[in-house]
Amino acid sequence: MCIRDRVYLASRRLSEAEKIYTEVEKIDRKLLGKEHPDYARDLNNLSLTKNALGKYRQAEELGRKALEIFARTRGRDDPEILSYLENLVMVLKCRGKLDEAEELARKGLSIPQTRDTHFLTGCLYLILSDIYREKGELKKARKFCGKARKVIRQALGENSDSYAYVLLSSGQLFLMEGKGEKAREELLKGKTLLERIFGTDGLPLSSVYATLGKFCQETGNLEKAEKYYQRALKISCKYWKKGHPEVVRDLGNLAGIYSLLGEREKARDFARRAKKMYKELGEDFPFSIEAENVLLKKK
Repeated sequence: MCIRDRVYLASRRLSEAEKIYTEVEKIDRKLLGKEHPDYARDLNNLSLTKNALGKYRQAEELGRKALEIFARTRGRDDPEILSYLENLVMVLKCRGKLDEAEELARKGLSIPQTRDTHFLTGCLYLILSDIYREKGELKKARKFCGKARKVIRQALGENSDSYAYVLLSSGQLFLMEGKGEKAREELLKGKTLLERIFGTDGLPLSSVYATLGKFCQETGNLEKAEKYYQRALKISCKYWKKGHPEVVRDLGNLAGIYSLLGEREKARDFARRAKKMYKELGEDFPFSIEAENVLLKKK
């Protein structure tokens, strides 16, 4: 997820943005027609907003249309197409379609770059790293994480939010590689940078605290993990009052940690809440493994 996505995520006015982009799309469809690059841009902006709102199925449909129209009207080798590809790749990843996301991201890397689109290549590298990490292909994940670090550092600098996400991704990878101290160092650097940019209760910190909770859980500090998961849930609920995949994630993490702590009733309560919200949101993203495991256990 790159810088413009996180601008949306840091905003409390997403619903307003969704309404505005919907109106702009309708106006441009009448004035320009559907076969125009500006109309493709409108669809992509709307897709970005839907993605930030957790409406992944709608975001995917809009993202696919935007990419197809831009490719027809400007060409598949136009460097600006990278922004459309990067958006769709992220949506596919959020929906758990890792193979398709990987294939599309690799296609994006073959497109000629310009100075303005160079940082998007770094974003694709980072998404690929996360995909391979989720697949358990750690050598590939580390390779692309290194590429992302280099490109994003050059394009945006080490004080950017995008670079903070590189640090967090690298930290998660170190944890899977069994390098706990390096993981801790990278995760805390990423946390400090994002807190400086967004504040300690900014929306991006929800994912950061969830990641740190996972680190503490994997390294045996269950009480500290529970505190991080609670902080993550508090922030995600603050911004997503009507529900969101991030809230489902946080509820699921708490279900898992309470199960490990032997607090079965608490675990089942959080797991049931996660399942209820998951169904209300349309079930168009992978459900929390932690919550599922709790629900599958016998009382």
